[in-house]
Amino acid sequence: MMKHSLAVEAIMKEMAGRLDKDAELWSLTGLLHDLDYEYTQKELEKHANLSAQILEGLLPERGVNAIKAHNYMHTDYIPTTSLDKALIAADAFSGLVDHL
Repeated sequence: MMKHSLAVEAIMKEMAGRLDKDAELWSLTGLLHDLDYEYTQKELEKHANLSAQILEGLLPERGVNAIKAHNYMHTDYIPTTSLDKALIAADAFSGLVDHL
């Protein structure tokens, strides 16, 4: 998971730079997006919701919402912002990077 999280962080930071977005927020969101995975991997309906609870007040709301959005099938948050959509894309793309 560490390699995956670091890959998503790097992808998010690069995308933020190219899109003139907040690179610190975007990279932190990427790094922390699977914070709860070790505990929720067998109950994916809880994945991202637990991370959101843990990070509430520690990460800006936009970042917490993006984390929820990356598992939108099981959370109450539909991806709408560029941060939400970028995290979903970076999460998927990191799988390709991991296998190179």
